[in-house]
Amino acid sequence: MKVGVLRETLEQEIYKSLYEVNLNRELANNILKRLVDKGFLAGHSQQIIAGNIGLELLDSIKLGIIADSFYKETHNSKLNPELYYEEETIKKIHNTRLELIEDDLKLPITFKNLQQYSYDMWVGTIPLQDYVKICQSGIATYNFETQRDPAFKKYKDNVIKRININPKSVIEMKDMMLNDTYLYDDVTLNILSDGSEKFGFRKIMDNVGDLIFEDGILNLTDGAHRLKAAESALLVNPNLDKKFILVITNFDVNRANDYIRQKDKRNPINREYLETKDVTNLSNDVVRGINESSICDIKGKIVSDEFLLRETEGLTLFSTMAKTIDNLWELETRRDVRELTNYLVDFFNELVGLYPNELKNDITASKRDSFINHKNMFIYYLVIAKKIQDKYNWEEILSNILSETDFTHNNSLWDKTIKRISESTLSTRLTSVISTFKNNILRRVV
Repeated sequence: MKVGVLRETLEQEIYKSLYEVNLNRELANNILKRLVDKGFLAGHSQQIIAGNIGLELLDSIKLGIIADSFYKETHNSKLNPELYYEEETIKKIHNTRLELIEDDLKLPITFKNLQQYSYDMWVGTIPLQDYVKICQSGIATYNFETQRDPAFKKYKDNVIKRININPKSVIEMKDMMLNDTYLYDDVTLNILSDGSEKFGFRKIMDNVGDLIFEDGILNLTDGAHRLKAAESALLVNPNLDKKFILVITNFDVNRANDYIRQKDKRNPINREYLETKDVTNLSNDVVRGINESSICDIKGKIVSDEFLLRETEGLTLFSTMAKTIDNLWELETRRDVRELTNYLVDFFNELVGLYPNELKNDITASKRDSFINHKNMFIYYLVIAKKIQDKYNWEEILSNILSETDFTHNNSLWDKTIKRISESTLSTRLTSVISTFKNNILRRVV
């Protein structure tokens, strides 16, 4: 990079451009074609454009190629590699096709001497240098859907998602690697189980053999901090010769999310984010169904992060919804999940229809006037939903209950309920708040 120019600046400009690129299918397809022409795998190129790959983990040349591909299609001057790279590097960016890079990794990749732990998990070791090379080459990628909680930065009216790296941990691990005091623990690569993967396990003896990865999406599930530390350590000592324990899995997105909930005690994952990844909790499935429904007026408004709640006009937190639903309904089967999701989508559509400005059109401004869109008011709404669920005229009852509800800041009911709930007190106070709401609503339900 040029003297005085931060790589992070270029990464951030690429992340910023993703929003506009994804609004224009033709533009996205043109960039995809450029990336493929430069040697990126089609699947990886799609992940880059979707914003699911951490640019921070790519080497400088690949980052430059991505910037150049975006620049030539968007004509955004802030993406021009010439602003960031020296002339010699610019020539490499323009002339390089990834598969022609000397000593670069190419598919298929063979992971030698692994022990098959189960039908979808293998364990062995991997040299530190090979691990770094596989990730820097772009063969193994960082997928936000199967990794730890991302970090967010506000850009205009949009929020940029970035890898959540703890710099202090990276420095500590790097120093320990160079001082030969680091205990080389396990890193995990996941061959994403989506039907497109192509790999095989060639047994040598008993359950030990070589795993050959030919095609598909290979994600870094656990080990981003160790990767950054290893990269930094190799810059100081290129001959560092150590091995990580390697775990290779073949999980789909749901199972990979379940896996990350057990990992990374060194840098604990945000509790709110972890709860959204719990695929065993049927209440979570209901919340996801509401939040992802194309016909729901609060689609995308149930968020997992307080930052997103403030900056993206989110309405409520995932854990608040899931724990309240878990408290109110007894869900035993996926059929129960489907039926409740359909009802709650209709319920919240009706609710938004009654308060369109507060819950859709002007969320931020409305917060000053009442508690209608307070994040914890959704506990109240769900209690109402439960109470009127089996009523043939539930829409009319809902309208009557809400018209009689004093949503102003002066209502003492809110002092005893929604204002007493925080992320840290949700589990301990939710039941009493629900009980208060039930008593308050019961007399109104015919």
